[in-house]
Amino acid sequence: MKSPALLYHTNLIIEDSSMVIDIGMAGEAVGGAVTAIGGIYAIVKRLMTNSKRKKEDYRNSILKEAKQEVNKLEKELEEKIKKVNFEVQDLRDCISKDIINLKENHAVELKNLSEKIELLREELKSQSSGILILLTKLVDK
Repeated sequence: MKSPALLYHTNLIIEDSSMVIDIGMAGEAVGGAVTAIGGIYAIVKRLMTNSKRKKEDYRNSILKEAKQEVNKLEKELEEKIKKVNFEVQDLRDCISKDIINLKENHAVELKNLSEKIELLREELKSQSSGILILLTKLVDK
C-alpha cells in the first residue's frame, strides 16, 4: 500500500487504495499487450510471407509445366516439319523424274510423228506422181 504522499506526488488524488492503478503494473500490462501485438504481427507477417511464397512456387510450377509442354510441342512440330520436308523432297524427286520421263516420251513421240509425216509425204508424192502419170496418159490418148 502506498502512502498518500506518494499518491499525491503522481498527481492522483485517490482516497481509496483499491482503486489505485500501479504504474508498474500498467507498464507491464502495456508491455504485455505490445508484446502480444508484436507477436501477432510477426505471425501474420510470417503467414503472409509463406502465402506469397506458396503462391509464387505455384506460379513457378505452372510456368515450368507450361514451358515443358511448349518444349514438347515444339519438338513434335519440328519432327513433323522434318517429316513433311522429307515428303516434299521425295515428291520433288518423283516429279523431277516424271518430268524427265515425259520429256523423253515427248521427244520419242515427236520423232515417231516426224517419221510418219515423212512417210505420208512420200506416199502423197508417189500418189501424186501416179495420178499425174495417169492424167498424162489420159490426155495423150
